[in-house]
Amino acid sequence: MNTSAQRAAIYARVSSHRQQKQATIESQLAELRERVRQDGVRLLEEHIVIDDGHSGSYLDRPGLDRLRDLVHERLIDVVYVHSPDRLARKYAYQAILVEEFNRSGCQLIFLNQAPSQDPEGQLLVQIQGVIAEYERAKITERLRRGKLYRARQGVILSWKAPYGYRYVPRQLEAPGIWEINQDEAPAIPALFGWLRDEGLSTRQATKRLNASSWRPRGGRPLWAVSSVRSMLTNPAYTGVCHYNKRRWIESDRTDKLFRKNHKTKCVLRPQEEWIPIPIPSLIDEPTFTAVQKQLKTNRAFSPRNLHREGEYLLRCLVSCGVCRRTMVAHSHGKHTYYHCAGNADPVHSSIPRRCPAPLVYAPDLDRLVWKEISALLTSPQIMLEAYEQQRGKEGLRGPDLVEAELERLQMRIGDAERQTQRLLDGYQSGLIYAGEFSKRRAAVEEKIARWIQEREHLESERPKWRETKEVSENLSLFCQHVGSGLDVLSFDDKQKLLRKLIERIHITGRQVKVKLAIPLSTKLDLTPLGFHHPQAPAPDI
Repeated sequence: MNTSAQRAAIYARVSSHRQQKQATIESQLAELRERVRQDGVRLLEEHIVIDDGHSGSYLDRPGLDRLRDLVHERLIDVVYVHSPDRLARKYAYQAILVEEFNRSGCQLIFLNQAPSQDPEGQLLVQIQGVIAEYERAKITERLRRGKLYRARQGVILSWKAPYGYRYVPRQLEAPGIWEINQDEAPAIPALFGWLRDEGLSTRQATKRLNASSWRPRGGRPLWAVSSVRSMLTNPAYTGVCHYNKRRWIESDRTDKLFRKNHKTKCVLRPQEEWIPIPIPSLIDEPTFTAVQKQLKTNRAFSPRNLHREGEYLLRCLVSCGVCRRTMVAHSHGKHTYYHCAGNADPVHSSIPRRCPAPLVYAPDLDRLVWKEISALLTSPQIMLEAYEQQRGKEGLRGPDLVEAELERLQMRIGDAERQTQRLLDGYQSGLIYAGEFSKRRAAVEEKIARWIQEREHLESERPKWRETKEVSENLSLFCQHVGSGLDVLSFDDKQKLLRKLIERIHITGRQVKVKLAIPLSTKLDLTPLGFHHPQAPAPDI
């Protein structure tokens, strides 16, 4: 057969950007071109097919798809590949391609073996494919274990640092680290402060970021809401990032978009498998916790999560005191009731038994809670007394008692120190033997250490009482500012005010427990409220 009439194609592949930089694909092409020249076949430039940075574990590669189309259209007669693992890493995929090429009358030649269609040649191809698949599995496992070991040593493995940090590559023996980016870092405390202190939504925070001088990476002119949400939910800003946090599993989706990589579904690993790696912190843990709570509140009060627009003040604030589920508003004809989510049909609620909590007439509950909150706002002393009483239950003594106890402890410590000095004078003058001196001195020093520890504990309470004083002043100013305009507030303003003041409302039987934003509660009698028992026939809707 005249080999010069044969039409040839070359296929080369590298699976990583590092291999591209090392020019391994050029070395493959050089060897393949030399083999084509030696065989004397005809090669066109458009028949040189390359896959840069594509894994051989999958068949969905742009270069390979183009090569298969050329073979299917019978535009080439022979394909040159450096080795079987360049064509595919899995033997099953190699067998599919070899059979497909043979069916189209195309010969497949590897540089590291002589072309042969006899059983021995086919066996060699199969053995090479199995070995290539085994080598890939071994390399993957070795890399995985190596990364786990380095992460346990506190080494940063990801070069993609969050906003506010920059990645410093490893140099010699020094590992790569994340360091604070002084240009980006100030945006993080400001962003978290907006949600913690002002209760902004993620969208509002995004608008404020776009109006500021901070700009996202990559040259984009504006921030996206999704990027800001990712920053607000990233716990790494507290000073700890986690490796081995997620794992990829095979997705049950079979559409073409997910054909390239079957492992397209990411799930969280158990928390005990996470590997913490310390990094510089930009915010503290309480700030991050407060922001996560605010994000949860924003989701609860977001209009898109409301099933209906209802004129009721306490939406998303009422909980059932029996089963602790949320109570939602539902209309029965012209009347609206708060009812427990566990009171629904078991098919919809996924609970075996209905909650026995009765329905609560929404207008009466709204009116009663608003009346109580209005009374508290016009009399802030009631809330302050309850707040101080709550601090007392937590073991926090009054400032006068604290100062008196501190003065008494200081006097005791002074007397003990003078007693130690007298013991030392007696020992030096020979009035006290060494054994007696050591015994008595140790007893006195033990008392001093205990009293110093008590003094430090009492001194730690001073900032808490200063905080109480600040709460008192701020609450008084707030009540003066809001209390004078309670009667002229619109419905939306009333809702916003209640969301600021009320953390949760629990209804048990005929009792309502209102938990405010400050740690105190009020109990109200629901005698005047109307109830609709779930077993009774509901009004016509």
